[in-house]
Parts: sequence; structure tokens; C-alpha cells
Amino acid sequence: MKARRILANLELVVKAHLLNPLWRSRQERHNHRVAATVAVIEKYLRRYYLPAALQHAQAFPPSGESEKIWSVWLQGEADAPRLIQKCLSSIREKSGMEVCVMDKEQLRQMLDLPQVIWQKFESGKMQACHFTDICRVELLRLYGGYWMDATCLMTSPIPENIVQSDFFLFETSPGITGDYSGFQNCFIRARRGNPALAIWRELILTYWLQEDSLMDYFQHQIMMKMLSREVPEVKAACDAMPHITHKAAHRLWQEHGDEPYSAQKEAEYTQGAFFQKTSYKDRVIVPGSFKDHLLQ
Repeated sequence: MKARRILANLELVVKAHLLNPLWRSRQERHNHRVAATVAVIEKYLRRYYLPAALQHAQAFPPSGESEKIWSVWLQGEADAPRLIQKCLSSIREKSGMEVCVMDKEQLRQMLDLPQVIWQKFESGKMQACHFTDICRVELLRLYGGYWMDATCLMTSPIPENIVQSDFFLFETSPGITGDYSGFQNCFIRARRGNPALAIWRELILTYWLQEDSLMDYFQHQIMMKMLSREVPEVKAACDAMPHITHKAAHRLWQEHGDEPYSAQKEAEYTQGAFFQKTSYKDRVIVPGSFKDHLLQ
């Protein structure tokens, strides 16, 4: 590990943990910890990676081709768990759009990622979720359209104000894990040629070409949070997009998933969002619950 990264990690430990008094409330300690973490990460990015990313970012020109919804299941859709197949089927049904679900070999063919990125992913230095973070911004930079996680259960068409946007991300809200990250990236809308997406992509790649790990699980989103404040093109794109939090999209699975299934309650809980974020990793499923119903 490079000396500069070691020093940054030490600074993070000191500011986020050692200088976080135990007599504060749990919420105060949490707020201090995440604020200090984000500040250290942004300082590090600003010093070592942002200038190069801004210099080399390149957006492709707009395309007249029909837009698609992109997603990834690295092992291939046919081998995906039942819940994933159900989610992807719902996206096709409710969107009425072409949905392209990429596996690992298709990503090799479709994307021109540096070989070192593939090496870090396949060696285990980069988690699969962070590899697909890279793939989603690269797919949208090259082709435009929409990204949806394969764990998104679509319940209604994409709202027109999002369709008409050049760029859109859901904003975070208190109560959702990682609310300090500023944005969620399970759904992204970006027209081909959007400069905000191109700059974000370049910062992510510039970082990973030099580093073997992230400083925080939500670092890619923290990057966008920083860019939205400090880079005029990104700030303009984020100011212009609809400002919608992701809270309603977590309601069914995260807040009510263990409750007894009810069709009436399902209609109520899915109001206010056009998809619901699920998880195929839950180990304990209550029989007869919403989660159990969705997994059937």
C-alpha cells in the first residue's frame, strides 16, 4: 500500500474514531464518524485523483439510437436466483423497453475497460458490487439510457420527469444505510454524452487504476457527492434533475418485508416509487411474509 494511502487511513481512524468522544449519544457519534470519513475521502480524492479525472474525462456525442435499460448478472440471467429473474421480468413488463442483462463475457465484449480493472476484479481485490459500479457508468457513457440493479422489482413505468431528464440519480435520506453518501446508484438515468456521467466515470477509473481497495463501501457515490458540489458541469446536471429520495423504493422489502403478505398492503407500500429494492442475500425469511411471497 502506498505511503499516502496509509497516512490517509490513519487520518481517517484518528478523526472518525479516536476523536469521537464516547460520552456523545449514539446518533452524535454516528454523525461525527460519517462526516469525518467523507471529509478525509474527499480530501484524498481532491489531492490525488480529481485533477487527472477532470483533465481526461471524455463524453461520447449523443446518439439517435433507441435507449435501453441495462443491468448485470455476472453469472448469466439463466442461472440467476428466482428473485432476480422475477425482478428482471418485472422490469421488462413494466418498462416496455428493451432490457439488456449483461453477463461477464458480454461485458468483456461490450466495454473497453483497462485490463488492470479486470485483473483487480478477478483477483478479488475489487468486490463484484464495485466492479458493477464501474460497468454501469461505462455502459451509460457508451450507450446512454437507464441502469437498474437486477434486484429492483419494478411496479410501474418510469415517471416522465425522469425520462425527460438528461441525468438522474436518487438522493439518499436518513434511515437508509449509507445516507451520508448523498446518492444511490441502483437506478441511473443518463443520456449518451452527458458530461456529469463522463466525469464520474473518469474519477472512479482514475482511482482504481492506482488503488487496490476503497476507503468506504459507498465511495463511488461519495465521489459523485463531491463532484456535484465542486465541478460546474456536474453541479448543473444535479441541480437540473428531479430531486427525489430513495426512501419510498425501500419501503416494501426493508420496512415491511417480514410482515404477513397482503395484496392490499402491497399496493399501499409500493405507492410513491416505480420500483422496490430487494435483496437475494437475506438468510432468514419469515414464512408467509412479503419476502416469502416475492421469493416464490
